[in-house]
Amino acid sequence: MNKQVDLEQQNLNHESIIPDSDLIMIELNINPSKVKFIKSRWKRTHYRAIVNWISKYKSSATTSNLEKIKGLLESFYHFCELEEWKKASQIISVTLNTPSQEKLHNQIDTWGYYKEQLNLYSKLLGKLDDEWNIICLSGLGSVYYSLGDYEQSTEYYQQALEVARTSNNLVQESKAKINIGVNYRSLGRYDLAIELIQEALTIAKTISDLVIKGRAIGALGVTYRLQGNYDLALDCLQQHLTIARQIDDLIEESIALGNLANVYYSKGDYDRSLDYHQQRLEIVEQLDNLRGREEAYANLGVIYWSLEQYEKAIEYLEKHLSIARQIDDLAGQGRALGNLGLCYKSMQDYDKALEYYQKDLIISQKVSNTSGIGKTLGNIGNAYYQKKFYERALEYHQKCSVVMQEIGDISGEGAAFYNLGDTLIQLKSYPQAKEYLQKSLDIFRQIGLSPQENTVLNKIAELDRNIDES
Repeated sequence: MNKQVDLEQQNLNHESIIPDSDLIMIELNINPSKVKFIKSRWKRTHYRAIVNWISKYKSSATTSNLEKIKGLLESFYHFCELEEWKKASQIISVTLNTPSQEKLHNQIDTWGYYKEQLNLYSKLLGKLDDEWNIICLSGLGSVYYSLGDYEQSTEYYQQALEVARTSNNLVQESKAKINIGVNYRSLGRYDLAIELIQEALTIAKTISDLVIKGRAIGALGVTYRLQGNYDLALDCLQQHLTIARQIDDLIEESIALGNLANVYYSKGDYDRSLDYHQQRLEIVEQLDNLRGREEAYANLGVIYWSLEQYEKAIEYLEKHLSIARQIDDLAGQGRALGNLGLCYKSMQDYDKALEYYQKDLIISQKVSNTSGIGKTLGNIGNAYYQKKFYERALEYHQKCSVVMQEIGDISGEGAAFYNLGDTLIQLKSYPQAKEYLQKSLDIFRQIGLSPQENTVLNKIAELDRNIDES
């Protein structure tokens, strides 16, 4: 971190996202002309580097967002070396000249640079006051959520919740409850998710915080969609969209539009779903929100897959994969590869589908995305099922069920049991098939997923007919 800036290496970007260097120096209480009087040579060297990184580092207009903020990030690490934690926090709290006008550490999240987030928050955790501990713990929770490690994410959010309660910070307490609820939702624990998000909503109403109210209502809407309660989901998400527009929050508006699109997708209204996703894409492109674009491309790809327009689906999923690689989002790369596998499976190119699924599995294992591992194992099982390799399919569905049980993903466990039952029917192991299908049915009834429940009932009826004919 002690290397000096090569002043010749970059051209000035006249529309820099970095604020004026003099203003940053004033905020940090640094007078460049007085740095030479710092007695400690070690400290003086760091401060000279900081001044150079802030005032003399320039990026070109075509460089990546990460390169554009390199001067600020390098300064942050120099402050960490000096153990000047307040200044370190100030440098990553600089408001950038981006369309969303976010602070540096929040903008990094919007761009999806998870490694950088992880480094920043890990460095500052425990070094400042309760407010910054909450910021760091919540930030780390967000990183691990994005990576699909819901257990680690929940652990950080729980710590943030405890600090918020101890410091009587109702705003952060409600945010933490929403975040923990979203993690439980991702694991199929919908009742617990709703309970926590409702508690957050109550707090938001008590303190008249529209931002948190909108987020809580939106989070409830997504949960209701996953339960198959589409009317209630639409009501919540329309409220979220109204609030986002009322407070002129484009990021929240884009999230609400994306979630509304997903409800219409679940209802089979693909035209309306496409319309909402396109509206979202326009906003995230305006905000230069790479992670939002990544998600929008992924969802558009899935819709075109459902419309059996596979070439168009692949086009969008390749865009998703490209952005995921650009921001070094391994978990996103895995999701893109998995969805590309689904396209090729639907095109009956099962070998190519398996090739993509295996790549997805390798990435999920690399980033410890246990949920992703489970889903990919199920996808591999389904591909082998289509190839009529039922023993191999059974092997992967069994592995999938084990993973889903380990992480407490109830809906995933129900799907794995269904696939096991279906595969065992093909192997004419009818008693075992009935046992797994009944387990699947019990789970979907327990968590209130009516569409899945009907699918299982139809499969049980098919099994009963096979037994009668045998």
